[in-house]
Amino acid sequence: ACTELGARVALVDAKRQAAFHEFGRSLGLAFQVQDDLLGIWGDAARTGKSTESDLVEGKNSIPVLYALNQGGKFAARWAEGPVRGEETTELAELLTAEGAYDYTQKKADEWTAKAMQSLEEAQGEGPAAEALEELAGMLLKRTN
Repeated sequence: ACTELGARVALVDAKRQAAFHEFGRSLGLAFQVQDDLLGIWGDAARTGKSTESDLVEGKNSIPVLYALNQGGKFAARWAEGPVRGEETTELAELLTAEGAYDYTQKKADEWTAKAMQSLEEAQGEGPAAEALEELAGMLLKRTN
């Protein structure tokens, strides 16, 4: 909504408003999927986010939901109840083995590409467009 509202205030045409809307939506989704990935496989020293907390807190993140849908060993363990901190490394390995890491990375890449494509379609100009490009680059290039 923020990126679309900015376009409306700037009185750009409806097609560009829609592109700014899609940019903001895709940017948010890309960020969240990437956050889900970093929450399990990230480097806590670099991200400031514990790689144990998402699993211990029982968050239904993209990798967890993907693995639950697969119905493998991870899903069986998840159904047993709360995860203990000492189990997180093993569960992260199960998630990887069952394809959750690759799936999550693929989704993050897809949403990132969609965000950048939408920003290009929006044809922003000047310092505001440069700021959006810089923001997108900063948010979407976080690493583990």
